[in-house]
Amino acid sequence: MRRDHSRLQNLISLAHLTEWTNSAASTDRSKINWVTLVNGLFNGTGLSIDDTEIVNVEEFDFLFRLVRLIEETPPKVIANYLIWHVVRTLSYQTTNHLRELTYDFEHVYLGSNESEPRWHDCVYTMNDLLGFAVGFKYVKRHFNEQHKKEVQSLIANMKLILKSRLSSLSWMDSETRSAAMDKLEAMNEFIGYPDWYNNATYFNDYFTGISVSQDNHLYNVESLLTYKYMKDLKTLREINKRDEWRVNPAEVNAYNDIGANSIIFPAGILQPPFFSLSQPEALNYGSIGIIIGHEIMHGFDDMGRQNDKFGNLVQWWSHQTLQTYKKKAACFVKQYGRYRIPQLDVTLNKPVMANGIRTQGENIADNGGLEMAYLAYKKYVMGKEGKELDFLEWRNTLQNNCSSLDTGVTGAKLSPKNPY
Repeated sequence: MRRDHSRLQNLISLAHLTEWTNSAASTDRSKINWVTLVNGLFNGTGLSIDDTEIVNVEEFDFLFRLVRLIEETPPKVIANYLIWHVVRTLSYQTTNHLRELTYDFEHVYLGSNESEPRWHDCVYTMNDLLGFAVGFKYVKRHFNEQHKKEVQSLIANMKLILKSRLSSLSWMDSETRSAAMDKLEAMNEFIGYPDWYNNATYFNDYFTGISVSQDNHLYNVESLLTYKYMKDLKTLREINKRDEWRVNPAEVNAYNDIGANSIIFPAGILQPPFFSLSQPEALNYGSIGIIIGHEIMHGFDDMGRQNDKFGNLVQWWSHQTLQTYKKKAACFVKQYGRYRIPQLDVTLNKPVMANGIRTQGENIADNGGLEMAYLAYKKYVMGKEGKELDFLEWRNTLQNNCSSLDTGVTGAKLSPKNPY
Protein backbone atom coordinates (compact mmCIF):
# COMPACT_ATOMS: atom_id res chain seq x y z
CA MET A 1 0.00 0.00 0.00
CA ARG A 2 2.87 2.37 0.77
CA ARG A 3 4.21 2.01 -2.76
CA ASP A 4 1.25 4.18 -3.89
CA HIS A 5 2.50 7.75 -3.45
CA SER A 6 -0.90 9.35 -4.01
CA ARG A 7 -2.21 7.40 -1.00
CA LEU A 8 0.52 9.01 1.15
CA GLN A 9 -0.45 12.59 0.26
CA ASN A 10 -2.91 13.80 2.92
CA LEU A 11 -2.66 17.54 3.60
CA ILE A 12 -4.27 18.87 6.78
CA SER A 13 -3.90 21.88 9.10
CA LEU A 14 -2.46 21.35 12.57
CA ALA A 15 -5.77 22.56 14.03
CA HIS A 16 -7.76 19.88 12.23
CA LEU A 17 -5.08 17.26 12.95
CA THR A 18 -5.35 18.02 16.67
CA GLU A 19 -9.14 17.67 16.53
CA TRP A 20 -8.85 14.38 14.67
CA THR A 21 -6.29 12.70 16.96
CA ASN A 22 -8.11 14.00 20.04
CA SER A 23 -11.22 12.22 18.82
CA ALA A 24 -9.39 8.95 19.48
CA ALA A 25 -8.53 9.95 23.07
CA SER A 26 -10.70 9.27 26.09
CA THR A 27 -8.33 10.94 28.58
CA ASP A 28 -6.42 14.24 28.54
CA ARG A 29 -3.12 12.36 28.95
CA SER A 30 -3.30 10.93 25.44
CA LYS A 31 -4.38 14.14 23.70
CA ILE A 32 -1.71 15.70 21.45
CA ASN A 33 -1.43 19.46 21.00
CA TRP A 34 0.29 19.43 17.63
CA VAL A 35 0.96 23.20 17.53
CA THR A 36 2.81 23.07 20.86
CA LEU A 37 4.66 19.91 19.85
CA VAL A 38 5.82 21.22 16.46
CA ASN A 39 6.80 24.61 17.87
CA GLY A 40 8.95 22.76 20.40
CA LEU A 41 10.71 20.94 17.56
CA PHE A 42 11.39 24.26 15.79
CA ASN A 43 12.57 26.04 18.94
CA GLY A 44 15.74 28.00 18.17
CA THR A 45 15.14 28.22 14.41
CA GLY A 46 13.43 31.60 14.50
CA LEU A 47 10.37 30.05 12.82
CA SER A 48 6.90 30.19 14.34
CA ILE A 49 4.20 27.59 13.73
CA ASP A 50 0.47 28.22 14.28
CA ASP A 51 -2.62 26.04 13.92
CA THR A 52 -3.10 27.02 10.26
CA GLU A 53 0.19 25.31 9.27
CA ILE A 54 -0.45 22.65 6.64
CA VAL A 55 1.30 19.31 7.11
CA ASN A 56 1.23 16.03 5.22
CA VAL A 57 0.11 12.98 7.19
CA GLU A 58 1.17 9.85 5.33
CA GLU A 59 -0.76 7.46 7.59
CA PHE A 60 -3.79 8.76 9.48
CA ASP A 61 -4.50 5.32 10.87
CA PHE A 62 -1.04 5.17 12.45
CA LEU A 63 -1.64 8.38 14.42
CA PHE A 64 -5.09 7.23 15.50
CA ARG A 65 -3.64 3.98 16.84
CA LEU A 66 -0.73 5.87 18.42
CA VAL A 67 -3.15 7.87 20.55
CA ARG A 68 -4.80 4.64 21.68
CA LEU A 69 -1.39 3.13 22.46
CA ILE A 70 -0.38 6.14 24.56
CA GLU A 71 -3.65 5.78 26.44
CA GLU A 72 -3.06 2.10 27.17
CA THR A 73 0.65 2.39 28.08
CA PRO A 74 1.90 3.34 31.59
CA PRO A 75 3.74 6.70 31.65
CA LYS A 76 6.85 4.98 33.04
CA VAL A 77 7.06 2.70 29.98
CA ILE A 78 6.69 5.68 27.63
CA ALA A 79 9.45 7.57 29.49
CA ASN A 80 11.75 4.55 29.35
CA TYR A 81 11.01 4.13 25.64
CA LEU A 82 11.99 7.73 24.89
CA ILE A 83 15.17 7.49 26.99
CA TRP A 84 16.04 4.20 25.29
CA HIS A 85 16.02 5.93 21.89
CA VAL A 86 18.55 8.47 23.18
CA VAL A 87 20.73 5.70 24.63
CA ARG A 88 20.55 3.60 21.47
CA THR A 89 21.38 6.59 19.25
CA LEU A 90 24.47 7.57 21.26
CA SER A 91 25.60 4.18 22.57
CA TYR A 92 28.25 3.55 19.91
CA GLN A 93 29.82 6.92 20.80
CA THR A 94 30.46 6.01 24.45
CA THR A 95 32.33 3.25 26.32
CA ASN A 96 33.35 -0.13 24.93
CA HIS A 97 31.09 -1.82 27.48
CA LEU A 98 28.00 0.05 26.28
CA ARG A 99 28.98 -0.56 22.65
CA GLU A 100 29.15 -4.31 23.35
CA LEU A 101 25.75 -4.27 25.04
CA THR A 102 24.29 -2.40 22.06
CA TYR A 103 25.82 -4.90 19.67
CA ASP A 104 24.25 -7.76 21.64
CA PHE A 105 20.89 -6.05 21.28
CA GLU A 106 21.35 -5.42 17.54
CA HIS A 107 22.34 -9.07 17.08
CA VAL A 108 19.03 -10.25 18.51
CA TYR A 109 16.91 -7.43 17.07
CA LEU A 110 18.34 -7.20 13.55
CA GLY A 111 20.36 -10.39 13.15
CA SER A 112 23.70 -8.56 12.88
CA ASN A 113 26.56 -11.06 12.81
CA GLU A 114 29.65 -8.94 13.40
CA SER A 115 30.48 -5.98 15.59
CA GLU A 116 32.20 -3.18 13.69
CA PRO A 117 35.58 -1.95 15.00
CA ARG A 118 35.53 1.45 16.68
CA TRP A 119 37.47 3.12 13.86
CA HIS A 120 34.71 2.10 11.46
CA ASP A 121 32.08 3.68 13.71
CA CYS A 122 34.16 6.87 13.92
CA VAL A 123 34.53 7.12 10.13
CA TYR A 124 30.83 6.42 9.62
CA THR A 125 29.84 9.03 12.24
CA MET A 126 32.03 11.76 10.75
CA ASN A 127 30.87 11.07 7.22
CA ASP A 128 27.27 11.16 8.41
CA LEU A 129 27.54 14.36 10.46
CA LEU A 130 30.11 16.30 8.41
CA GLY A 131 29.77 14.57 5.06
CA PHE A 132 30.44 17.59 2.90
CA ALA A 133 33.61 18.46 4.84
CA VAL A 134 34.87 14.86 4.64
CA GLY A 135 33.82 14.73 0.99
CA PHE A 136 35.84 17.85 0.20
CA LYS A 137 39.05 16.17 1.35
CA TYR A 138 38.10 12.92 -0.37
CA VAL A 139 37.39 14.59 -3.72
CA LYS A 140 40.71 16.46 -3.63
CA ARG A 141 42.54 13.12 -3.43
CA HIS A 142 40.41 10.76 -5.49
CA PHE A 143 38.29 12.60 -8.05
CA ASN A 144 38.72 15.18 -10.80
CA GLU A 145 37.04 16.71 -13.85
CA GLN A 146 38.25 13.94 -16.15
CA HIS A 147 36.43 11.38 -14.03
CA LYS A 148 33.32 13.54 -14.18
CA LYS A 149 33.43 13.90 -17.98
CA GLU A 150 33.81 10.16 -18.48
CA VAL A 151 30.82 9.43 -16.24
CA GLN A 152 28.79 12.06 -18.08
CA SER A 153 29.59 10.25 -21.31
CA LEU A 154 28.48 6.94 -19.81
CA ILE A 155 25.20 8.46 -18.65
CA ALA A 156 24.59 10.04 -22.06
CA ASN A 157 25.08 6.67 -23.76
CA MET A 158 22.72 4.97 -21.31
CA LYS A 159 20.04 7.59 -21.91
CA LEU A 160 20.36 7.15 -25.66
CA ILE A 161 19.73 3.42 -25.27
CA LEU A 162 16.64 4.00 -23.14
CA LYS A 163 15.31 6.53 -25.65
CA SER A 164 15.73 3.94 -28.36
CA ARG A 165 13.96 1.32 -26.26
CA LEU A 166 11.09 3.70 -25.48
CA SER A 167 10.69 4.43 -29.20
CA SER A 168 10.24 0.74 -29.96
CA LEU A 169 7.72 -0.18 -27.24
CA SER A 170 4.59 -1.30 -29.05
CA TRP A 171 2.46 -1.29 -25.88
CA MET A 172 3.12 2.39 -25.02
CA ASP A 173 0.88 4.99 -26.68
CA SER A 174 2.46 8.05 -28.31
CA GLU A 175 1.33 10.54 -25.65
CA THR A 176 2.78 8.52 -22.77
CA ARG A 177 5.93 7.82 -24.78
CA SER A 178 6.43 11.54 -25.37
CA ALA A 179 6.03 12.26 -21.64
CA ALA A 180 8.51 9.48 -20.81
CA MET A 181 11.02 10.96 -23.26
CA ASP A 182 10.56 14.39 -21.68
CA LYS A 183 11.14 12.94 -18.23
CA LEU A 184 14.33 11.19 -19.32
CA GLU A 185 15.59 14.37 -21.00
CA ALA A 186 14.85 16.46 -17.90
CA MET A 187 16.51 14.03 -15.49
CA ASN A 188 19.15 15.95 -13.50
CA GLU A 189 22.62 14.45 -13.08
CA PHE A 190 24.71 14.91 -9.93
CA ILE A 191 28.19 13.55 -10.47
CA GLY A 192 31.04 13.49 -7.95
CA TYR A 193 30.60 16.60 -5.85
CA PRO A 194 28.74 19.96 -5.67
CA ASP A 195 30.00 22.89 -7.74
CA TRP A 196 30.30 25.05 -4.62
CA TYR A 197 33.39 23.05 -3.62
CA ASN A 198 35.22 25.50 -5.88
CA ASN A 199 33.83 28.53 -4.01
CA ALA A 200 35.84 29.05 -0.80
CA THR A 201 33.45 31.67 0.59
CA TYR A 202 30.36 29.52 0.10
CA PHE A 203 32.19 26.49 1.48
CA ASN A 204 33.14 28.28 4.71
CA ASP A 205 29.66 29.81 5.11
CA TYR A 206 28.09 26.36 4.72
CA PHE A 207 29.65 25.24 8.02
CA THR A 208 28.93 28.41 9.99
CA GLY A 209 27.56 27.64 13.45
CA ILE A 210 29.43 24.41 14.13
CA SER A 211 30.77 24.05 17.68
CA VAL A 212 33.38 21.40 18.46
CA SER A 213 35.56 20.43 21.42
CA GLN A 214 39.13 19.16 21.28
CA ASP A 215 38.64 16.61 24.06
CA ASN A 216 34.94 15.70 24.35
CA HIS A 217 33.76 13.28 21.68
CA LEU A 218 30.23 12.84 23.02
CA TYR A 219 29.74 16.61 23.10
CA ASN A 220 30.87 16.85 19.48
CA VAL A 221 28.42 14.16 18.36
CA GLU A 222 25.52 15.83 20.20
CA SER A 223 26.54 19.25 18.91
CA LEU A 224 26.80 18.10 15.29
CA LEU A 225 23.53 16.15 15.47
CA THR A 226 21.82 19.33 16.71
CA TYR A 227 23.54 21.46 14.07
CA LYS A 228 22.46 19.12 11.27
CA TYR A 229 18.90 18.89 12.62
CA MET A 230 18.52 22.66 12.97
CA LYS A 231 20.02 23.32 9.54
CA ASP A 232 17.34 21.12 7.98
CA LEU A 233 14.48 22.70 9.94
CA LYS A 234 15.51 26.22 8.95
CA THR A 235 14.81 25.38 5.30
CA LEU A 236 11.06 24.99 5.99
CA ARG A 237 10.04 28.27 4.28
CA GLU A 238 12.58 27.99 1.47
CA ILE A 239 11.74 26.88 -2.06
CA ASN A 240 13.09 23.44 -2.95
CA LYS A 241 16.01 23.60 -5.37
CA ARG A 242 16.30 20.81 -7.91
CA ASP A 243 20.01 21.56 -8.37
CA GLU A 244 20.92 21.22 -4.68
CA TRP A 245 23.29 18.44 -3.58
CA ARG A 246 21.84 16.35 -0.74
CA VAL A 247 24.29 13.40 -0.63
CA ASN A 248 27.76 13.18 0.89
CA PRO A 249 30.36 13.05 -1.94
CA ALA A 250 32.43 10.39 -0.13
CA GLU A 251 29.49 7.99 0.12
CA VAL A 252 29.75 4.68 -1.73
CA ASN A 253 26.21 4.61 -3.07
CA ALA A 254 24.01 5.93 -5.87
CA TYR A 255 20.49 7.31 -5.83
CA ASN A 256 17.45 8.36 -7.79
CA ASP A 257 15.58 11.21 -6.12
CA ILE A 258 12.19 10.62 -7.71
CA GLY A 259 10.78 13.74 -6.03
CA ALA A 260 13.27 15.86 -8.00
CA ASN A 261 13.77 13.58 -11.04
CA SER A 262 17.49 13.41 -10.33
CA ILE A 263 20.18 10.73 -10.39
CA ILE A 264 23.11 11.05 -7.99
CA PHE A 265 26.53 9.39 -8.23
CA PRO A 266 28.86 10.58 -5.44
CA ALA A 267 32.64 10.47 -5.92
CA GLY A 268 32.79 7.62 -3.39
CA ILE A 269 31.24 5.12 -5.80
CA LEU A 270 33.07 6.43 -8.86
CA GLN A 271 36.18 4.49 -7.85
CA PRO A 272 37.57 0.98 -8.50
CA PRO A 273 36.17 -1.60 -8.74
CA PHE A 274 33.05 0.24 -9.96
CA PHE A 275 34.83 2.74 -12.21
CA SER A 276 38.32 3.66 -13.35
CA LEU A 277 39.79 5.73 -16.17
CA SER A 278 42.56 3.14 -16.63
CA GLN A 279 40.45 0.00 -17.06
CA PRO A 280 38.72 -1.23 -20.23
CA GLU A 281 35.29 0.23 -20.90
CA ALA A 282 33.87 -3.29 -20.73
CA LEU A 283 34.56 -3.23 -16.98
CA ASN A 284 33.14 0.28 -16.55
CA TYR A 285 29.94 -0.53 -18.42
CA GLY A 286 29.67 -3.85 -16.59
CA SER A 287 29.95 -2.22 -13.16
CA ILE A 288 29.15 1.50 -12.85
CA GLY A 289 27.23 1.30 -16.14
CA ILE A 290 24.76 -1.15 -14.65
CA ILE A 291 24.44 1.06 -11.56
CA ILE A 292 23.77 4.12 -13.76
CA GLY A 293 21.15 2.20 -15.70
CA HIS A 294 19.63 0.99 -12.44
CA GLU A 295 19.22 4.54 -11.11
CA ILE A 296 17.79 5.84 -14.40
CA MET A 297 15.27 3.00 -14.42
CA HIS A 298 14.10 3.91 -10.91
CA GLY A 299 12.48 6.94 -12.54
CA PHE A 300 10.23 4.50 -14.39
CA ASP A 301 9.73 1.70 -11.85
CA ASP A 302 6.46 1.11 -9.98
CA MET A 303 7.09 4.13 -7.71
CA GLY A 304 9.16 6.40 -9.96
CA ARG A 305 6.55 6.22 -12.74
CA GLN A 306 4.15 8.14 -10.46
CA ASN A 307 6.22 11.35 -10.72
CA ASP A 308 6.57 13.60 -13.78
CA LYS A 309 9.65 15.26 -15.28
CA PHE A 310 9.74 17.84 -12.47
CA GLY A 311 9.38 15.19 -9.77
CA ASN A 312 5.77 16.18 -9.05
CA LEU A 313 3.20 13.54 -8.23
CA VAL A 314 1.22 13.60 -11.48
CA GLN A 315 -0.55 10.93 -13.50
CA TRP A 316 1.14 11.20 -16.91
CA TRP A 317 0.32 7.70 -18.16
CA SER A 318 -2.71 6.93 -20.31
CA HIS A 319 -5.10 4.46 -18.68
CA GLN A 320 -4.52 1.69 -21.21
CA THR A 321 -0.73 1.98 -21.16
CA LEU A 322 -0.70 2.05 -17.36
CA GLN A 323 -2.77 -1.12 -17.14
CA THR A 324 -0.36 -2.86 -19.52
CA TYR A 325 2.59 -1.62 -17.45
CA LYS A 326 1.04 -3.05 -14.27
CA LYS A 327 0.54 -6.44 -15.94
CA LYS A 328 4.19 -6.50 -17.00
CA ALA A 329 5.32 -5.42 -13.52
CA ALA A 330 3.25 -8.29 -12.07
CA CYS A 331 5.61 -10.69 -13.87
CA PHE A 332 8.50 -9.34 -11.78
CA VAL A 333 6.41 -9.69 -8.63
CA LYS A 334 5.61 -13.31 -9.45
CA GLN A 335 9.16 -14.27 -10.46
CA TYR A 336 10.99 -12.76 -7.49
CA GLY A 337 8.30 -13.81 -5.04
CA ARG A 338 9.38 -17.42 -5.69
CA TYR A 339 12.99 -16.91 -4.54
CA ARG A 340 14.10 -18.41 -1.23
CA ILE A 341 16.38 -16.46 1.14
CA PRO A 342 17.65 -19.16 3.54
CA GLN A 343 20.14 -16.77 5.15
CA LEU A 344 17.22 -15.09 6.94
CA ASP A 345 15.58 -18.28 8.21
CA VAL A 346 17.36 -18.19 11.58
CA THR A 347 16.63 -14.50 12.15
CA LEU A 348 12.91 -14.76 11.38
CA ASN A 349 12.45 -18.33 12.68
CA LYS A 350 10.74 -19.51 9.51
CA PRO A 351 11.49 -20.32 5.85
CA VAL A 352 11.88 -16.92 4.19
CA MET A 353 10.80 -16.05 0.65
CA ALA A 354 11.55 -12.81 -1.15
CA ASN A 355 8.67 -10.33 -1.16
CA GLY A 356 8.07 -9.72 -4.85
CA ILE A 357 5.75 -6.79 -4.24
CA ARG A 358 8.12 -4.85 -1.98
CA THR A 359 11.19 -5.57 -4.11
CA GLN A 360 9.61 -4.93 -7.53
CA GLY A 361 11.15 -1.45 -7.83
CA GLU A 362 14.66 -2.80 -7.31
CA ASN A 363 14.01 -5.79 -9.57
CA ILE A 364 12.73 -3.60 -12.41
CA ALA A 365 15.72 -1.29 -11.98
CA ASP A 366 18.19 -4.20 -11.88
CA ASN A 367 16.88 -5.85 -15.03
CA GLY A 368 16.52 -2.60 -16.93
CA GLY A 369 19.94 -1.34 -15.83
CA LEU A 370 21.65 -4.57 -16.89
CA GLU A 371 20.06 -4.51 -20.33
CA MET A 372 20.83 -0.81 -20.82
CA ALA A 373 24.49 -1.26 -19.86
CA TYR A 374 24.93 -4.21 -22.21
CA LEU A 375 23.33 -2.44 -25.17
CA ALA A 376 25.20 0.81 -24.41
CA TYR A 377 28.52 -1.05 -24.39
CA LYS A 378 27.72 -2.70 -27.72
CA LYS A 379 26.96 0.76 -29.11
CA TYR A 380 30.24 2.09 -27.68
CA VAL A 381 32.23 -0.71 -29.36
CA MET A 382 30.50 -0.06 -32.69
CA GLY A 383 31.54 3.57 -32.40
CA LYS A 384 35.12 2.39 -31.99
CA GLU A 385 34.76 0.35 -35.20
CA GLY A 386 34.66 -2.83 -33.15
CA LYS A 387 37.99 -2.20 -31.47
CA GLU A 388 38.14 -2.37 -27.66
CA LEU A 389 41.20 -3.24 -25.63
CA ASP A 390 40.56 -6.78 -24.38
CA PHE A 391 41.11 -7.73 -20.74
CA LEU A 392 44.29 -9.78 -21.19
CA GLU A 393 45.92 -7.09 -23.30
CA TRP A 394 44.94 -4.46 -20.74
CA ARG A 395 46.30 -6.55 -17.84
CA ASN A 396 49.61 -7.27 -19.59
CA THR A 397 50.05 -3.58 -20.46
CA LEU A 398 49.33 -2.62 -16.87
CA GLN A 399 51.80 -5.18 -15.50
CA ASN A 400 54.56 -3.98 -17.83
CA ASN A 401 54.08 -0.34 -16.84
CA CYS A 402 53.65 -0.72 -13.09
CA SER A 403 55.80 -1.68 -10.13
CA SER A 404 54.84 -5.07 -8.76
CA LEU A 405 52.23 -5.82 -6.14
CA ASP A 406 51.17 -9.35 -5.24
CA THR A 407 47.37 -9.35 -5.52
CA GLY A 408 46.83 -12.98 -4.59
CA VAL A 409 45.75 -13.75 -8.17
CA THR A 410 48.05 -16.11 -10.06
CA GLY A 411 50.18 -14.21 -12.54
CA ALA A 412 48.82 -10.78 -11.55
CA LYS A 413 51.16 -8.11 -10.22
CA LEU A 414 49.69 -4.61 -10.16
CA SER A 415 50.67 -1.22 -8.88
CA PRO A 416 49.84 -0.14 -5.31
CA LYS A 417 48.71 3.16 -6.82
CA ASN A 418 46.25 1.44 -9.14
CA PRO A 419 45.39 -2.12 -8.04
CA TYR A 420 42.79 -2.37 -10.80
